[in-house]
Amino acid sequence: MKILLVSYSDCASGNASRILNLAFNLSHRHEVTLLFDGGRDQSLPEKYSKLDTHFTPWLGNLYLTLVVGILFKLLHGFRRYDVVHCFKPLPSSFIPAWLIARLHSAKLLVDWDDWEGKGGFADQDPAFLRDFIDWFQGFALRHCDGIIVVTPFLEKEAKKVLEHVFLVQNGADLEFF
Repeated sequence: MKILLVSYSDCASGNASRILNLAFNLSHRHEVTLLFDGGRDQSLPEKYSKLDTHFTPWLGNLYLTLVVGILFKLLHGFRRYDVVHCFKPLPSSFIPAWLIARLHSAKLLVDWDDWEGKGGFADQDPAFLRDFIDWFQGFALRHCDGIIVVTPFLEKEAKKVLEHVFLVQNGADLEFF
């Protein structure tokens, strides 16, 4: 099975540990490709060095990097995937994941580990983006084949919009820590 994991951030983010460990474990039985947004540091711990990992370019500005990164991620859509796993219901990961999944009739999973809309992380975004991020989170969750959540609260919220919801709580990489 060919699996594409699409990140919303660079490999130095807190969520990178979740993505890298999932990719590492899946790679024992499947062909896995990871797409990270560019950052200043694109080095991976040795344990993950053999993973098929790609980075969008870092353009010196987070929002510019994320927007241009969507186009770079779409270039991987020419390869056929059976499953596309999108990390976070945010435009920089969901738009390319959604389009790639639809192009190949692949299953699309959204990994939802935080409340991204109003009252959550959107409150940290510039004011003009907050309503959009709030709307986009709902759009992404309604337009996927399954949602993976990390908390019972998010599980309850996800089941309001989709039947296929899976609770996979965070763990710790004991070797790393």
